[in-house]
Amino acid sequence: MTSLGDIAHELKNAYRRLGGWRLVGRAYGISAGMAYRIAKQRYEPKDPHIRVRLGLPARVEVSACPHCGDVHIKRGCSLVRPRHRDLFGMPIDELSKALHNREEIA
Repeated sequence: MTSLGDIAHELKNAYRRLGGWRLVGRAYGISAGMAYRIAKQRYEPKDPHIRVRLGLPARVEVSACPHCGDVHIKRGCSLVRPRHRDLFGMPIDELSKALHNREEIA
């Protein structure tokens, strides 16, 4: 994977070699303005198509966990207690506590 600094340096060299930002953009499959912004201002493109053309890793938008505010790699949050589907899936101590503290329904 290439870094943004490497790509900026490469685009500057292409500008010196080709002589114009339009030619650089055409050579890399991006617009002239995007080539200039990346080379001069170290702009990091957000569009996944442009990132793929330049050899940058794709970016994916993710949402934070509503319970703890972190972004999880695993499926669930460690702060939320798991819900058990049936009695056989519950740990013994939790099952005995639930049976001891149950309320009768009239």
